[in-house]
Amino acid sequence: MNRIIGKCIAGTIGFLAFGPAGLLFGLVLGHAFDRGLWRALQLSGPEADPHDAGPVF
Repeated sequence: MNRIIGKCIAGTIGFLAFGPAGLLFGLVLGHAFDRGLWRALQLSGPEADPHDAGPVF
């Protein structure tokens, strides 16, 4: 469920703003958001290893 929320929200906003092209663009942005959010949630859990976070830029 958590991995589709960004796609739904961004796709809806994109479609309402720019039609079918905005829908596709929103889905791409939503996909990127979902991937980043999912990774952040996995790394912030109680069993997360602080050395597994990778470099911070």
